[in-house]
Amino acid sequence: MKRAWFTMLGSALLLGVLGLTALFGGVWGTPLRALQGILFLLAAGAFLAAGRDRSVAGLAPIRVVGAGNLALAGAILLNAINTFSGGIPAETAEITAALGAAMGGVGLAFIGVDYLRGGRIFGVELTDEPLIER
Repeated sequence: MKRAWFTMLGSALLLGVLGLTALFGGVWGTPLRALQGILFLLAAGAFLAAGRDRSVAGLAPIRVVGAGNLALAGAILLNAINTFSGGIPAETAEITAALGAAMGGVGLAFIGVDYLRGGRIFGVELTDEPLIER
């Protein structure tokens, strides 16, 4: 997998969090939302570090991607928990969407754990090839 994709993903997450904060300053208003925002920022930082071929706390870049996946999965699961607990008023469609997001978050967490273990199941090799070949 081209390492630059993680730089793109980290940049998009960072811009998304900063943009939402600039537009709707109250997104950090509740403790659950603040934790969710912190997890998004941690995921963005992990993906940016891995995309730039940086190790963090002695972890190889693929393991840093795993940590980013776990942080992103945590943020997704927190949104589902907030919906199911009544923190977000929801109709049947929103509850169904939250259930689907929760299942996606669990899958992302599984991949993240595998990457933290070195990619034994989902073997991936990070390359320095450019995103666009000429």
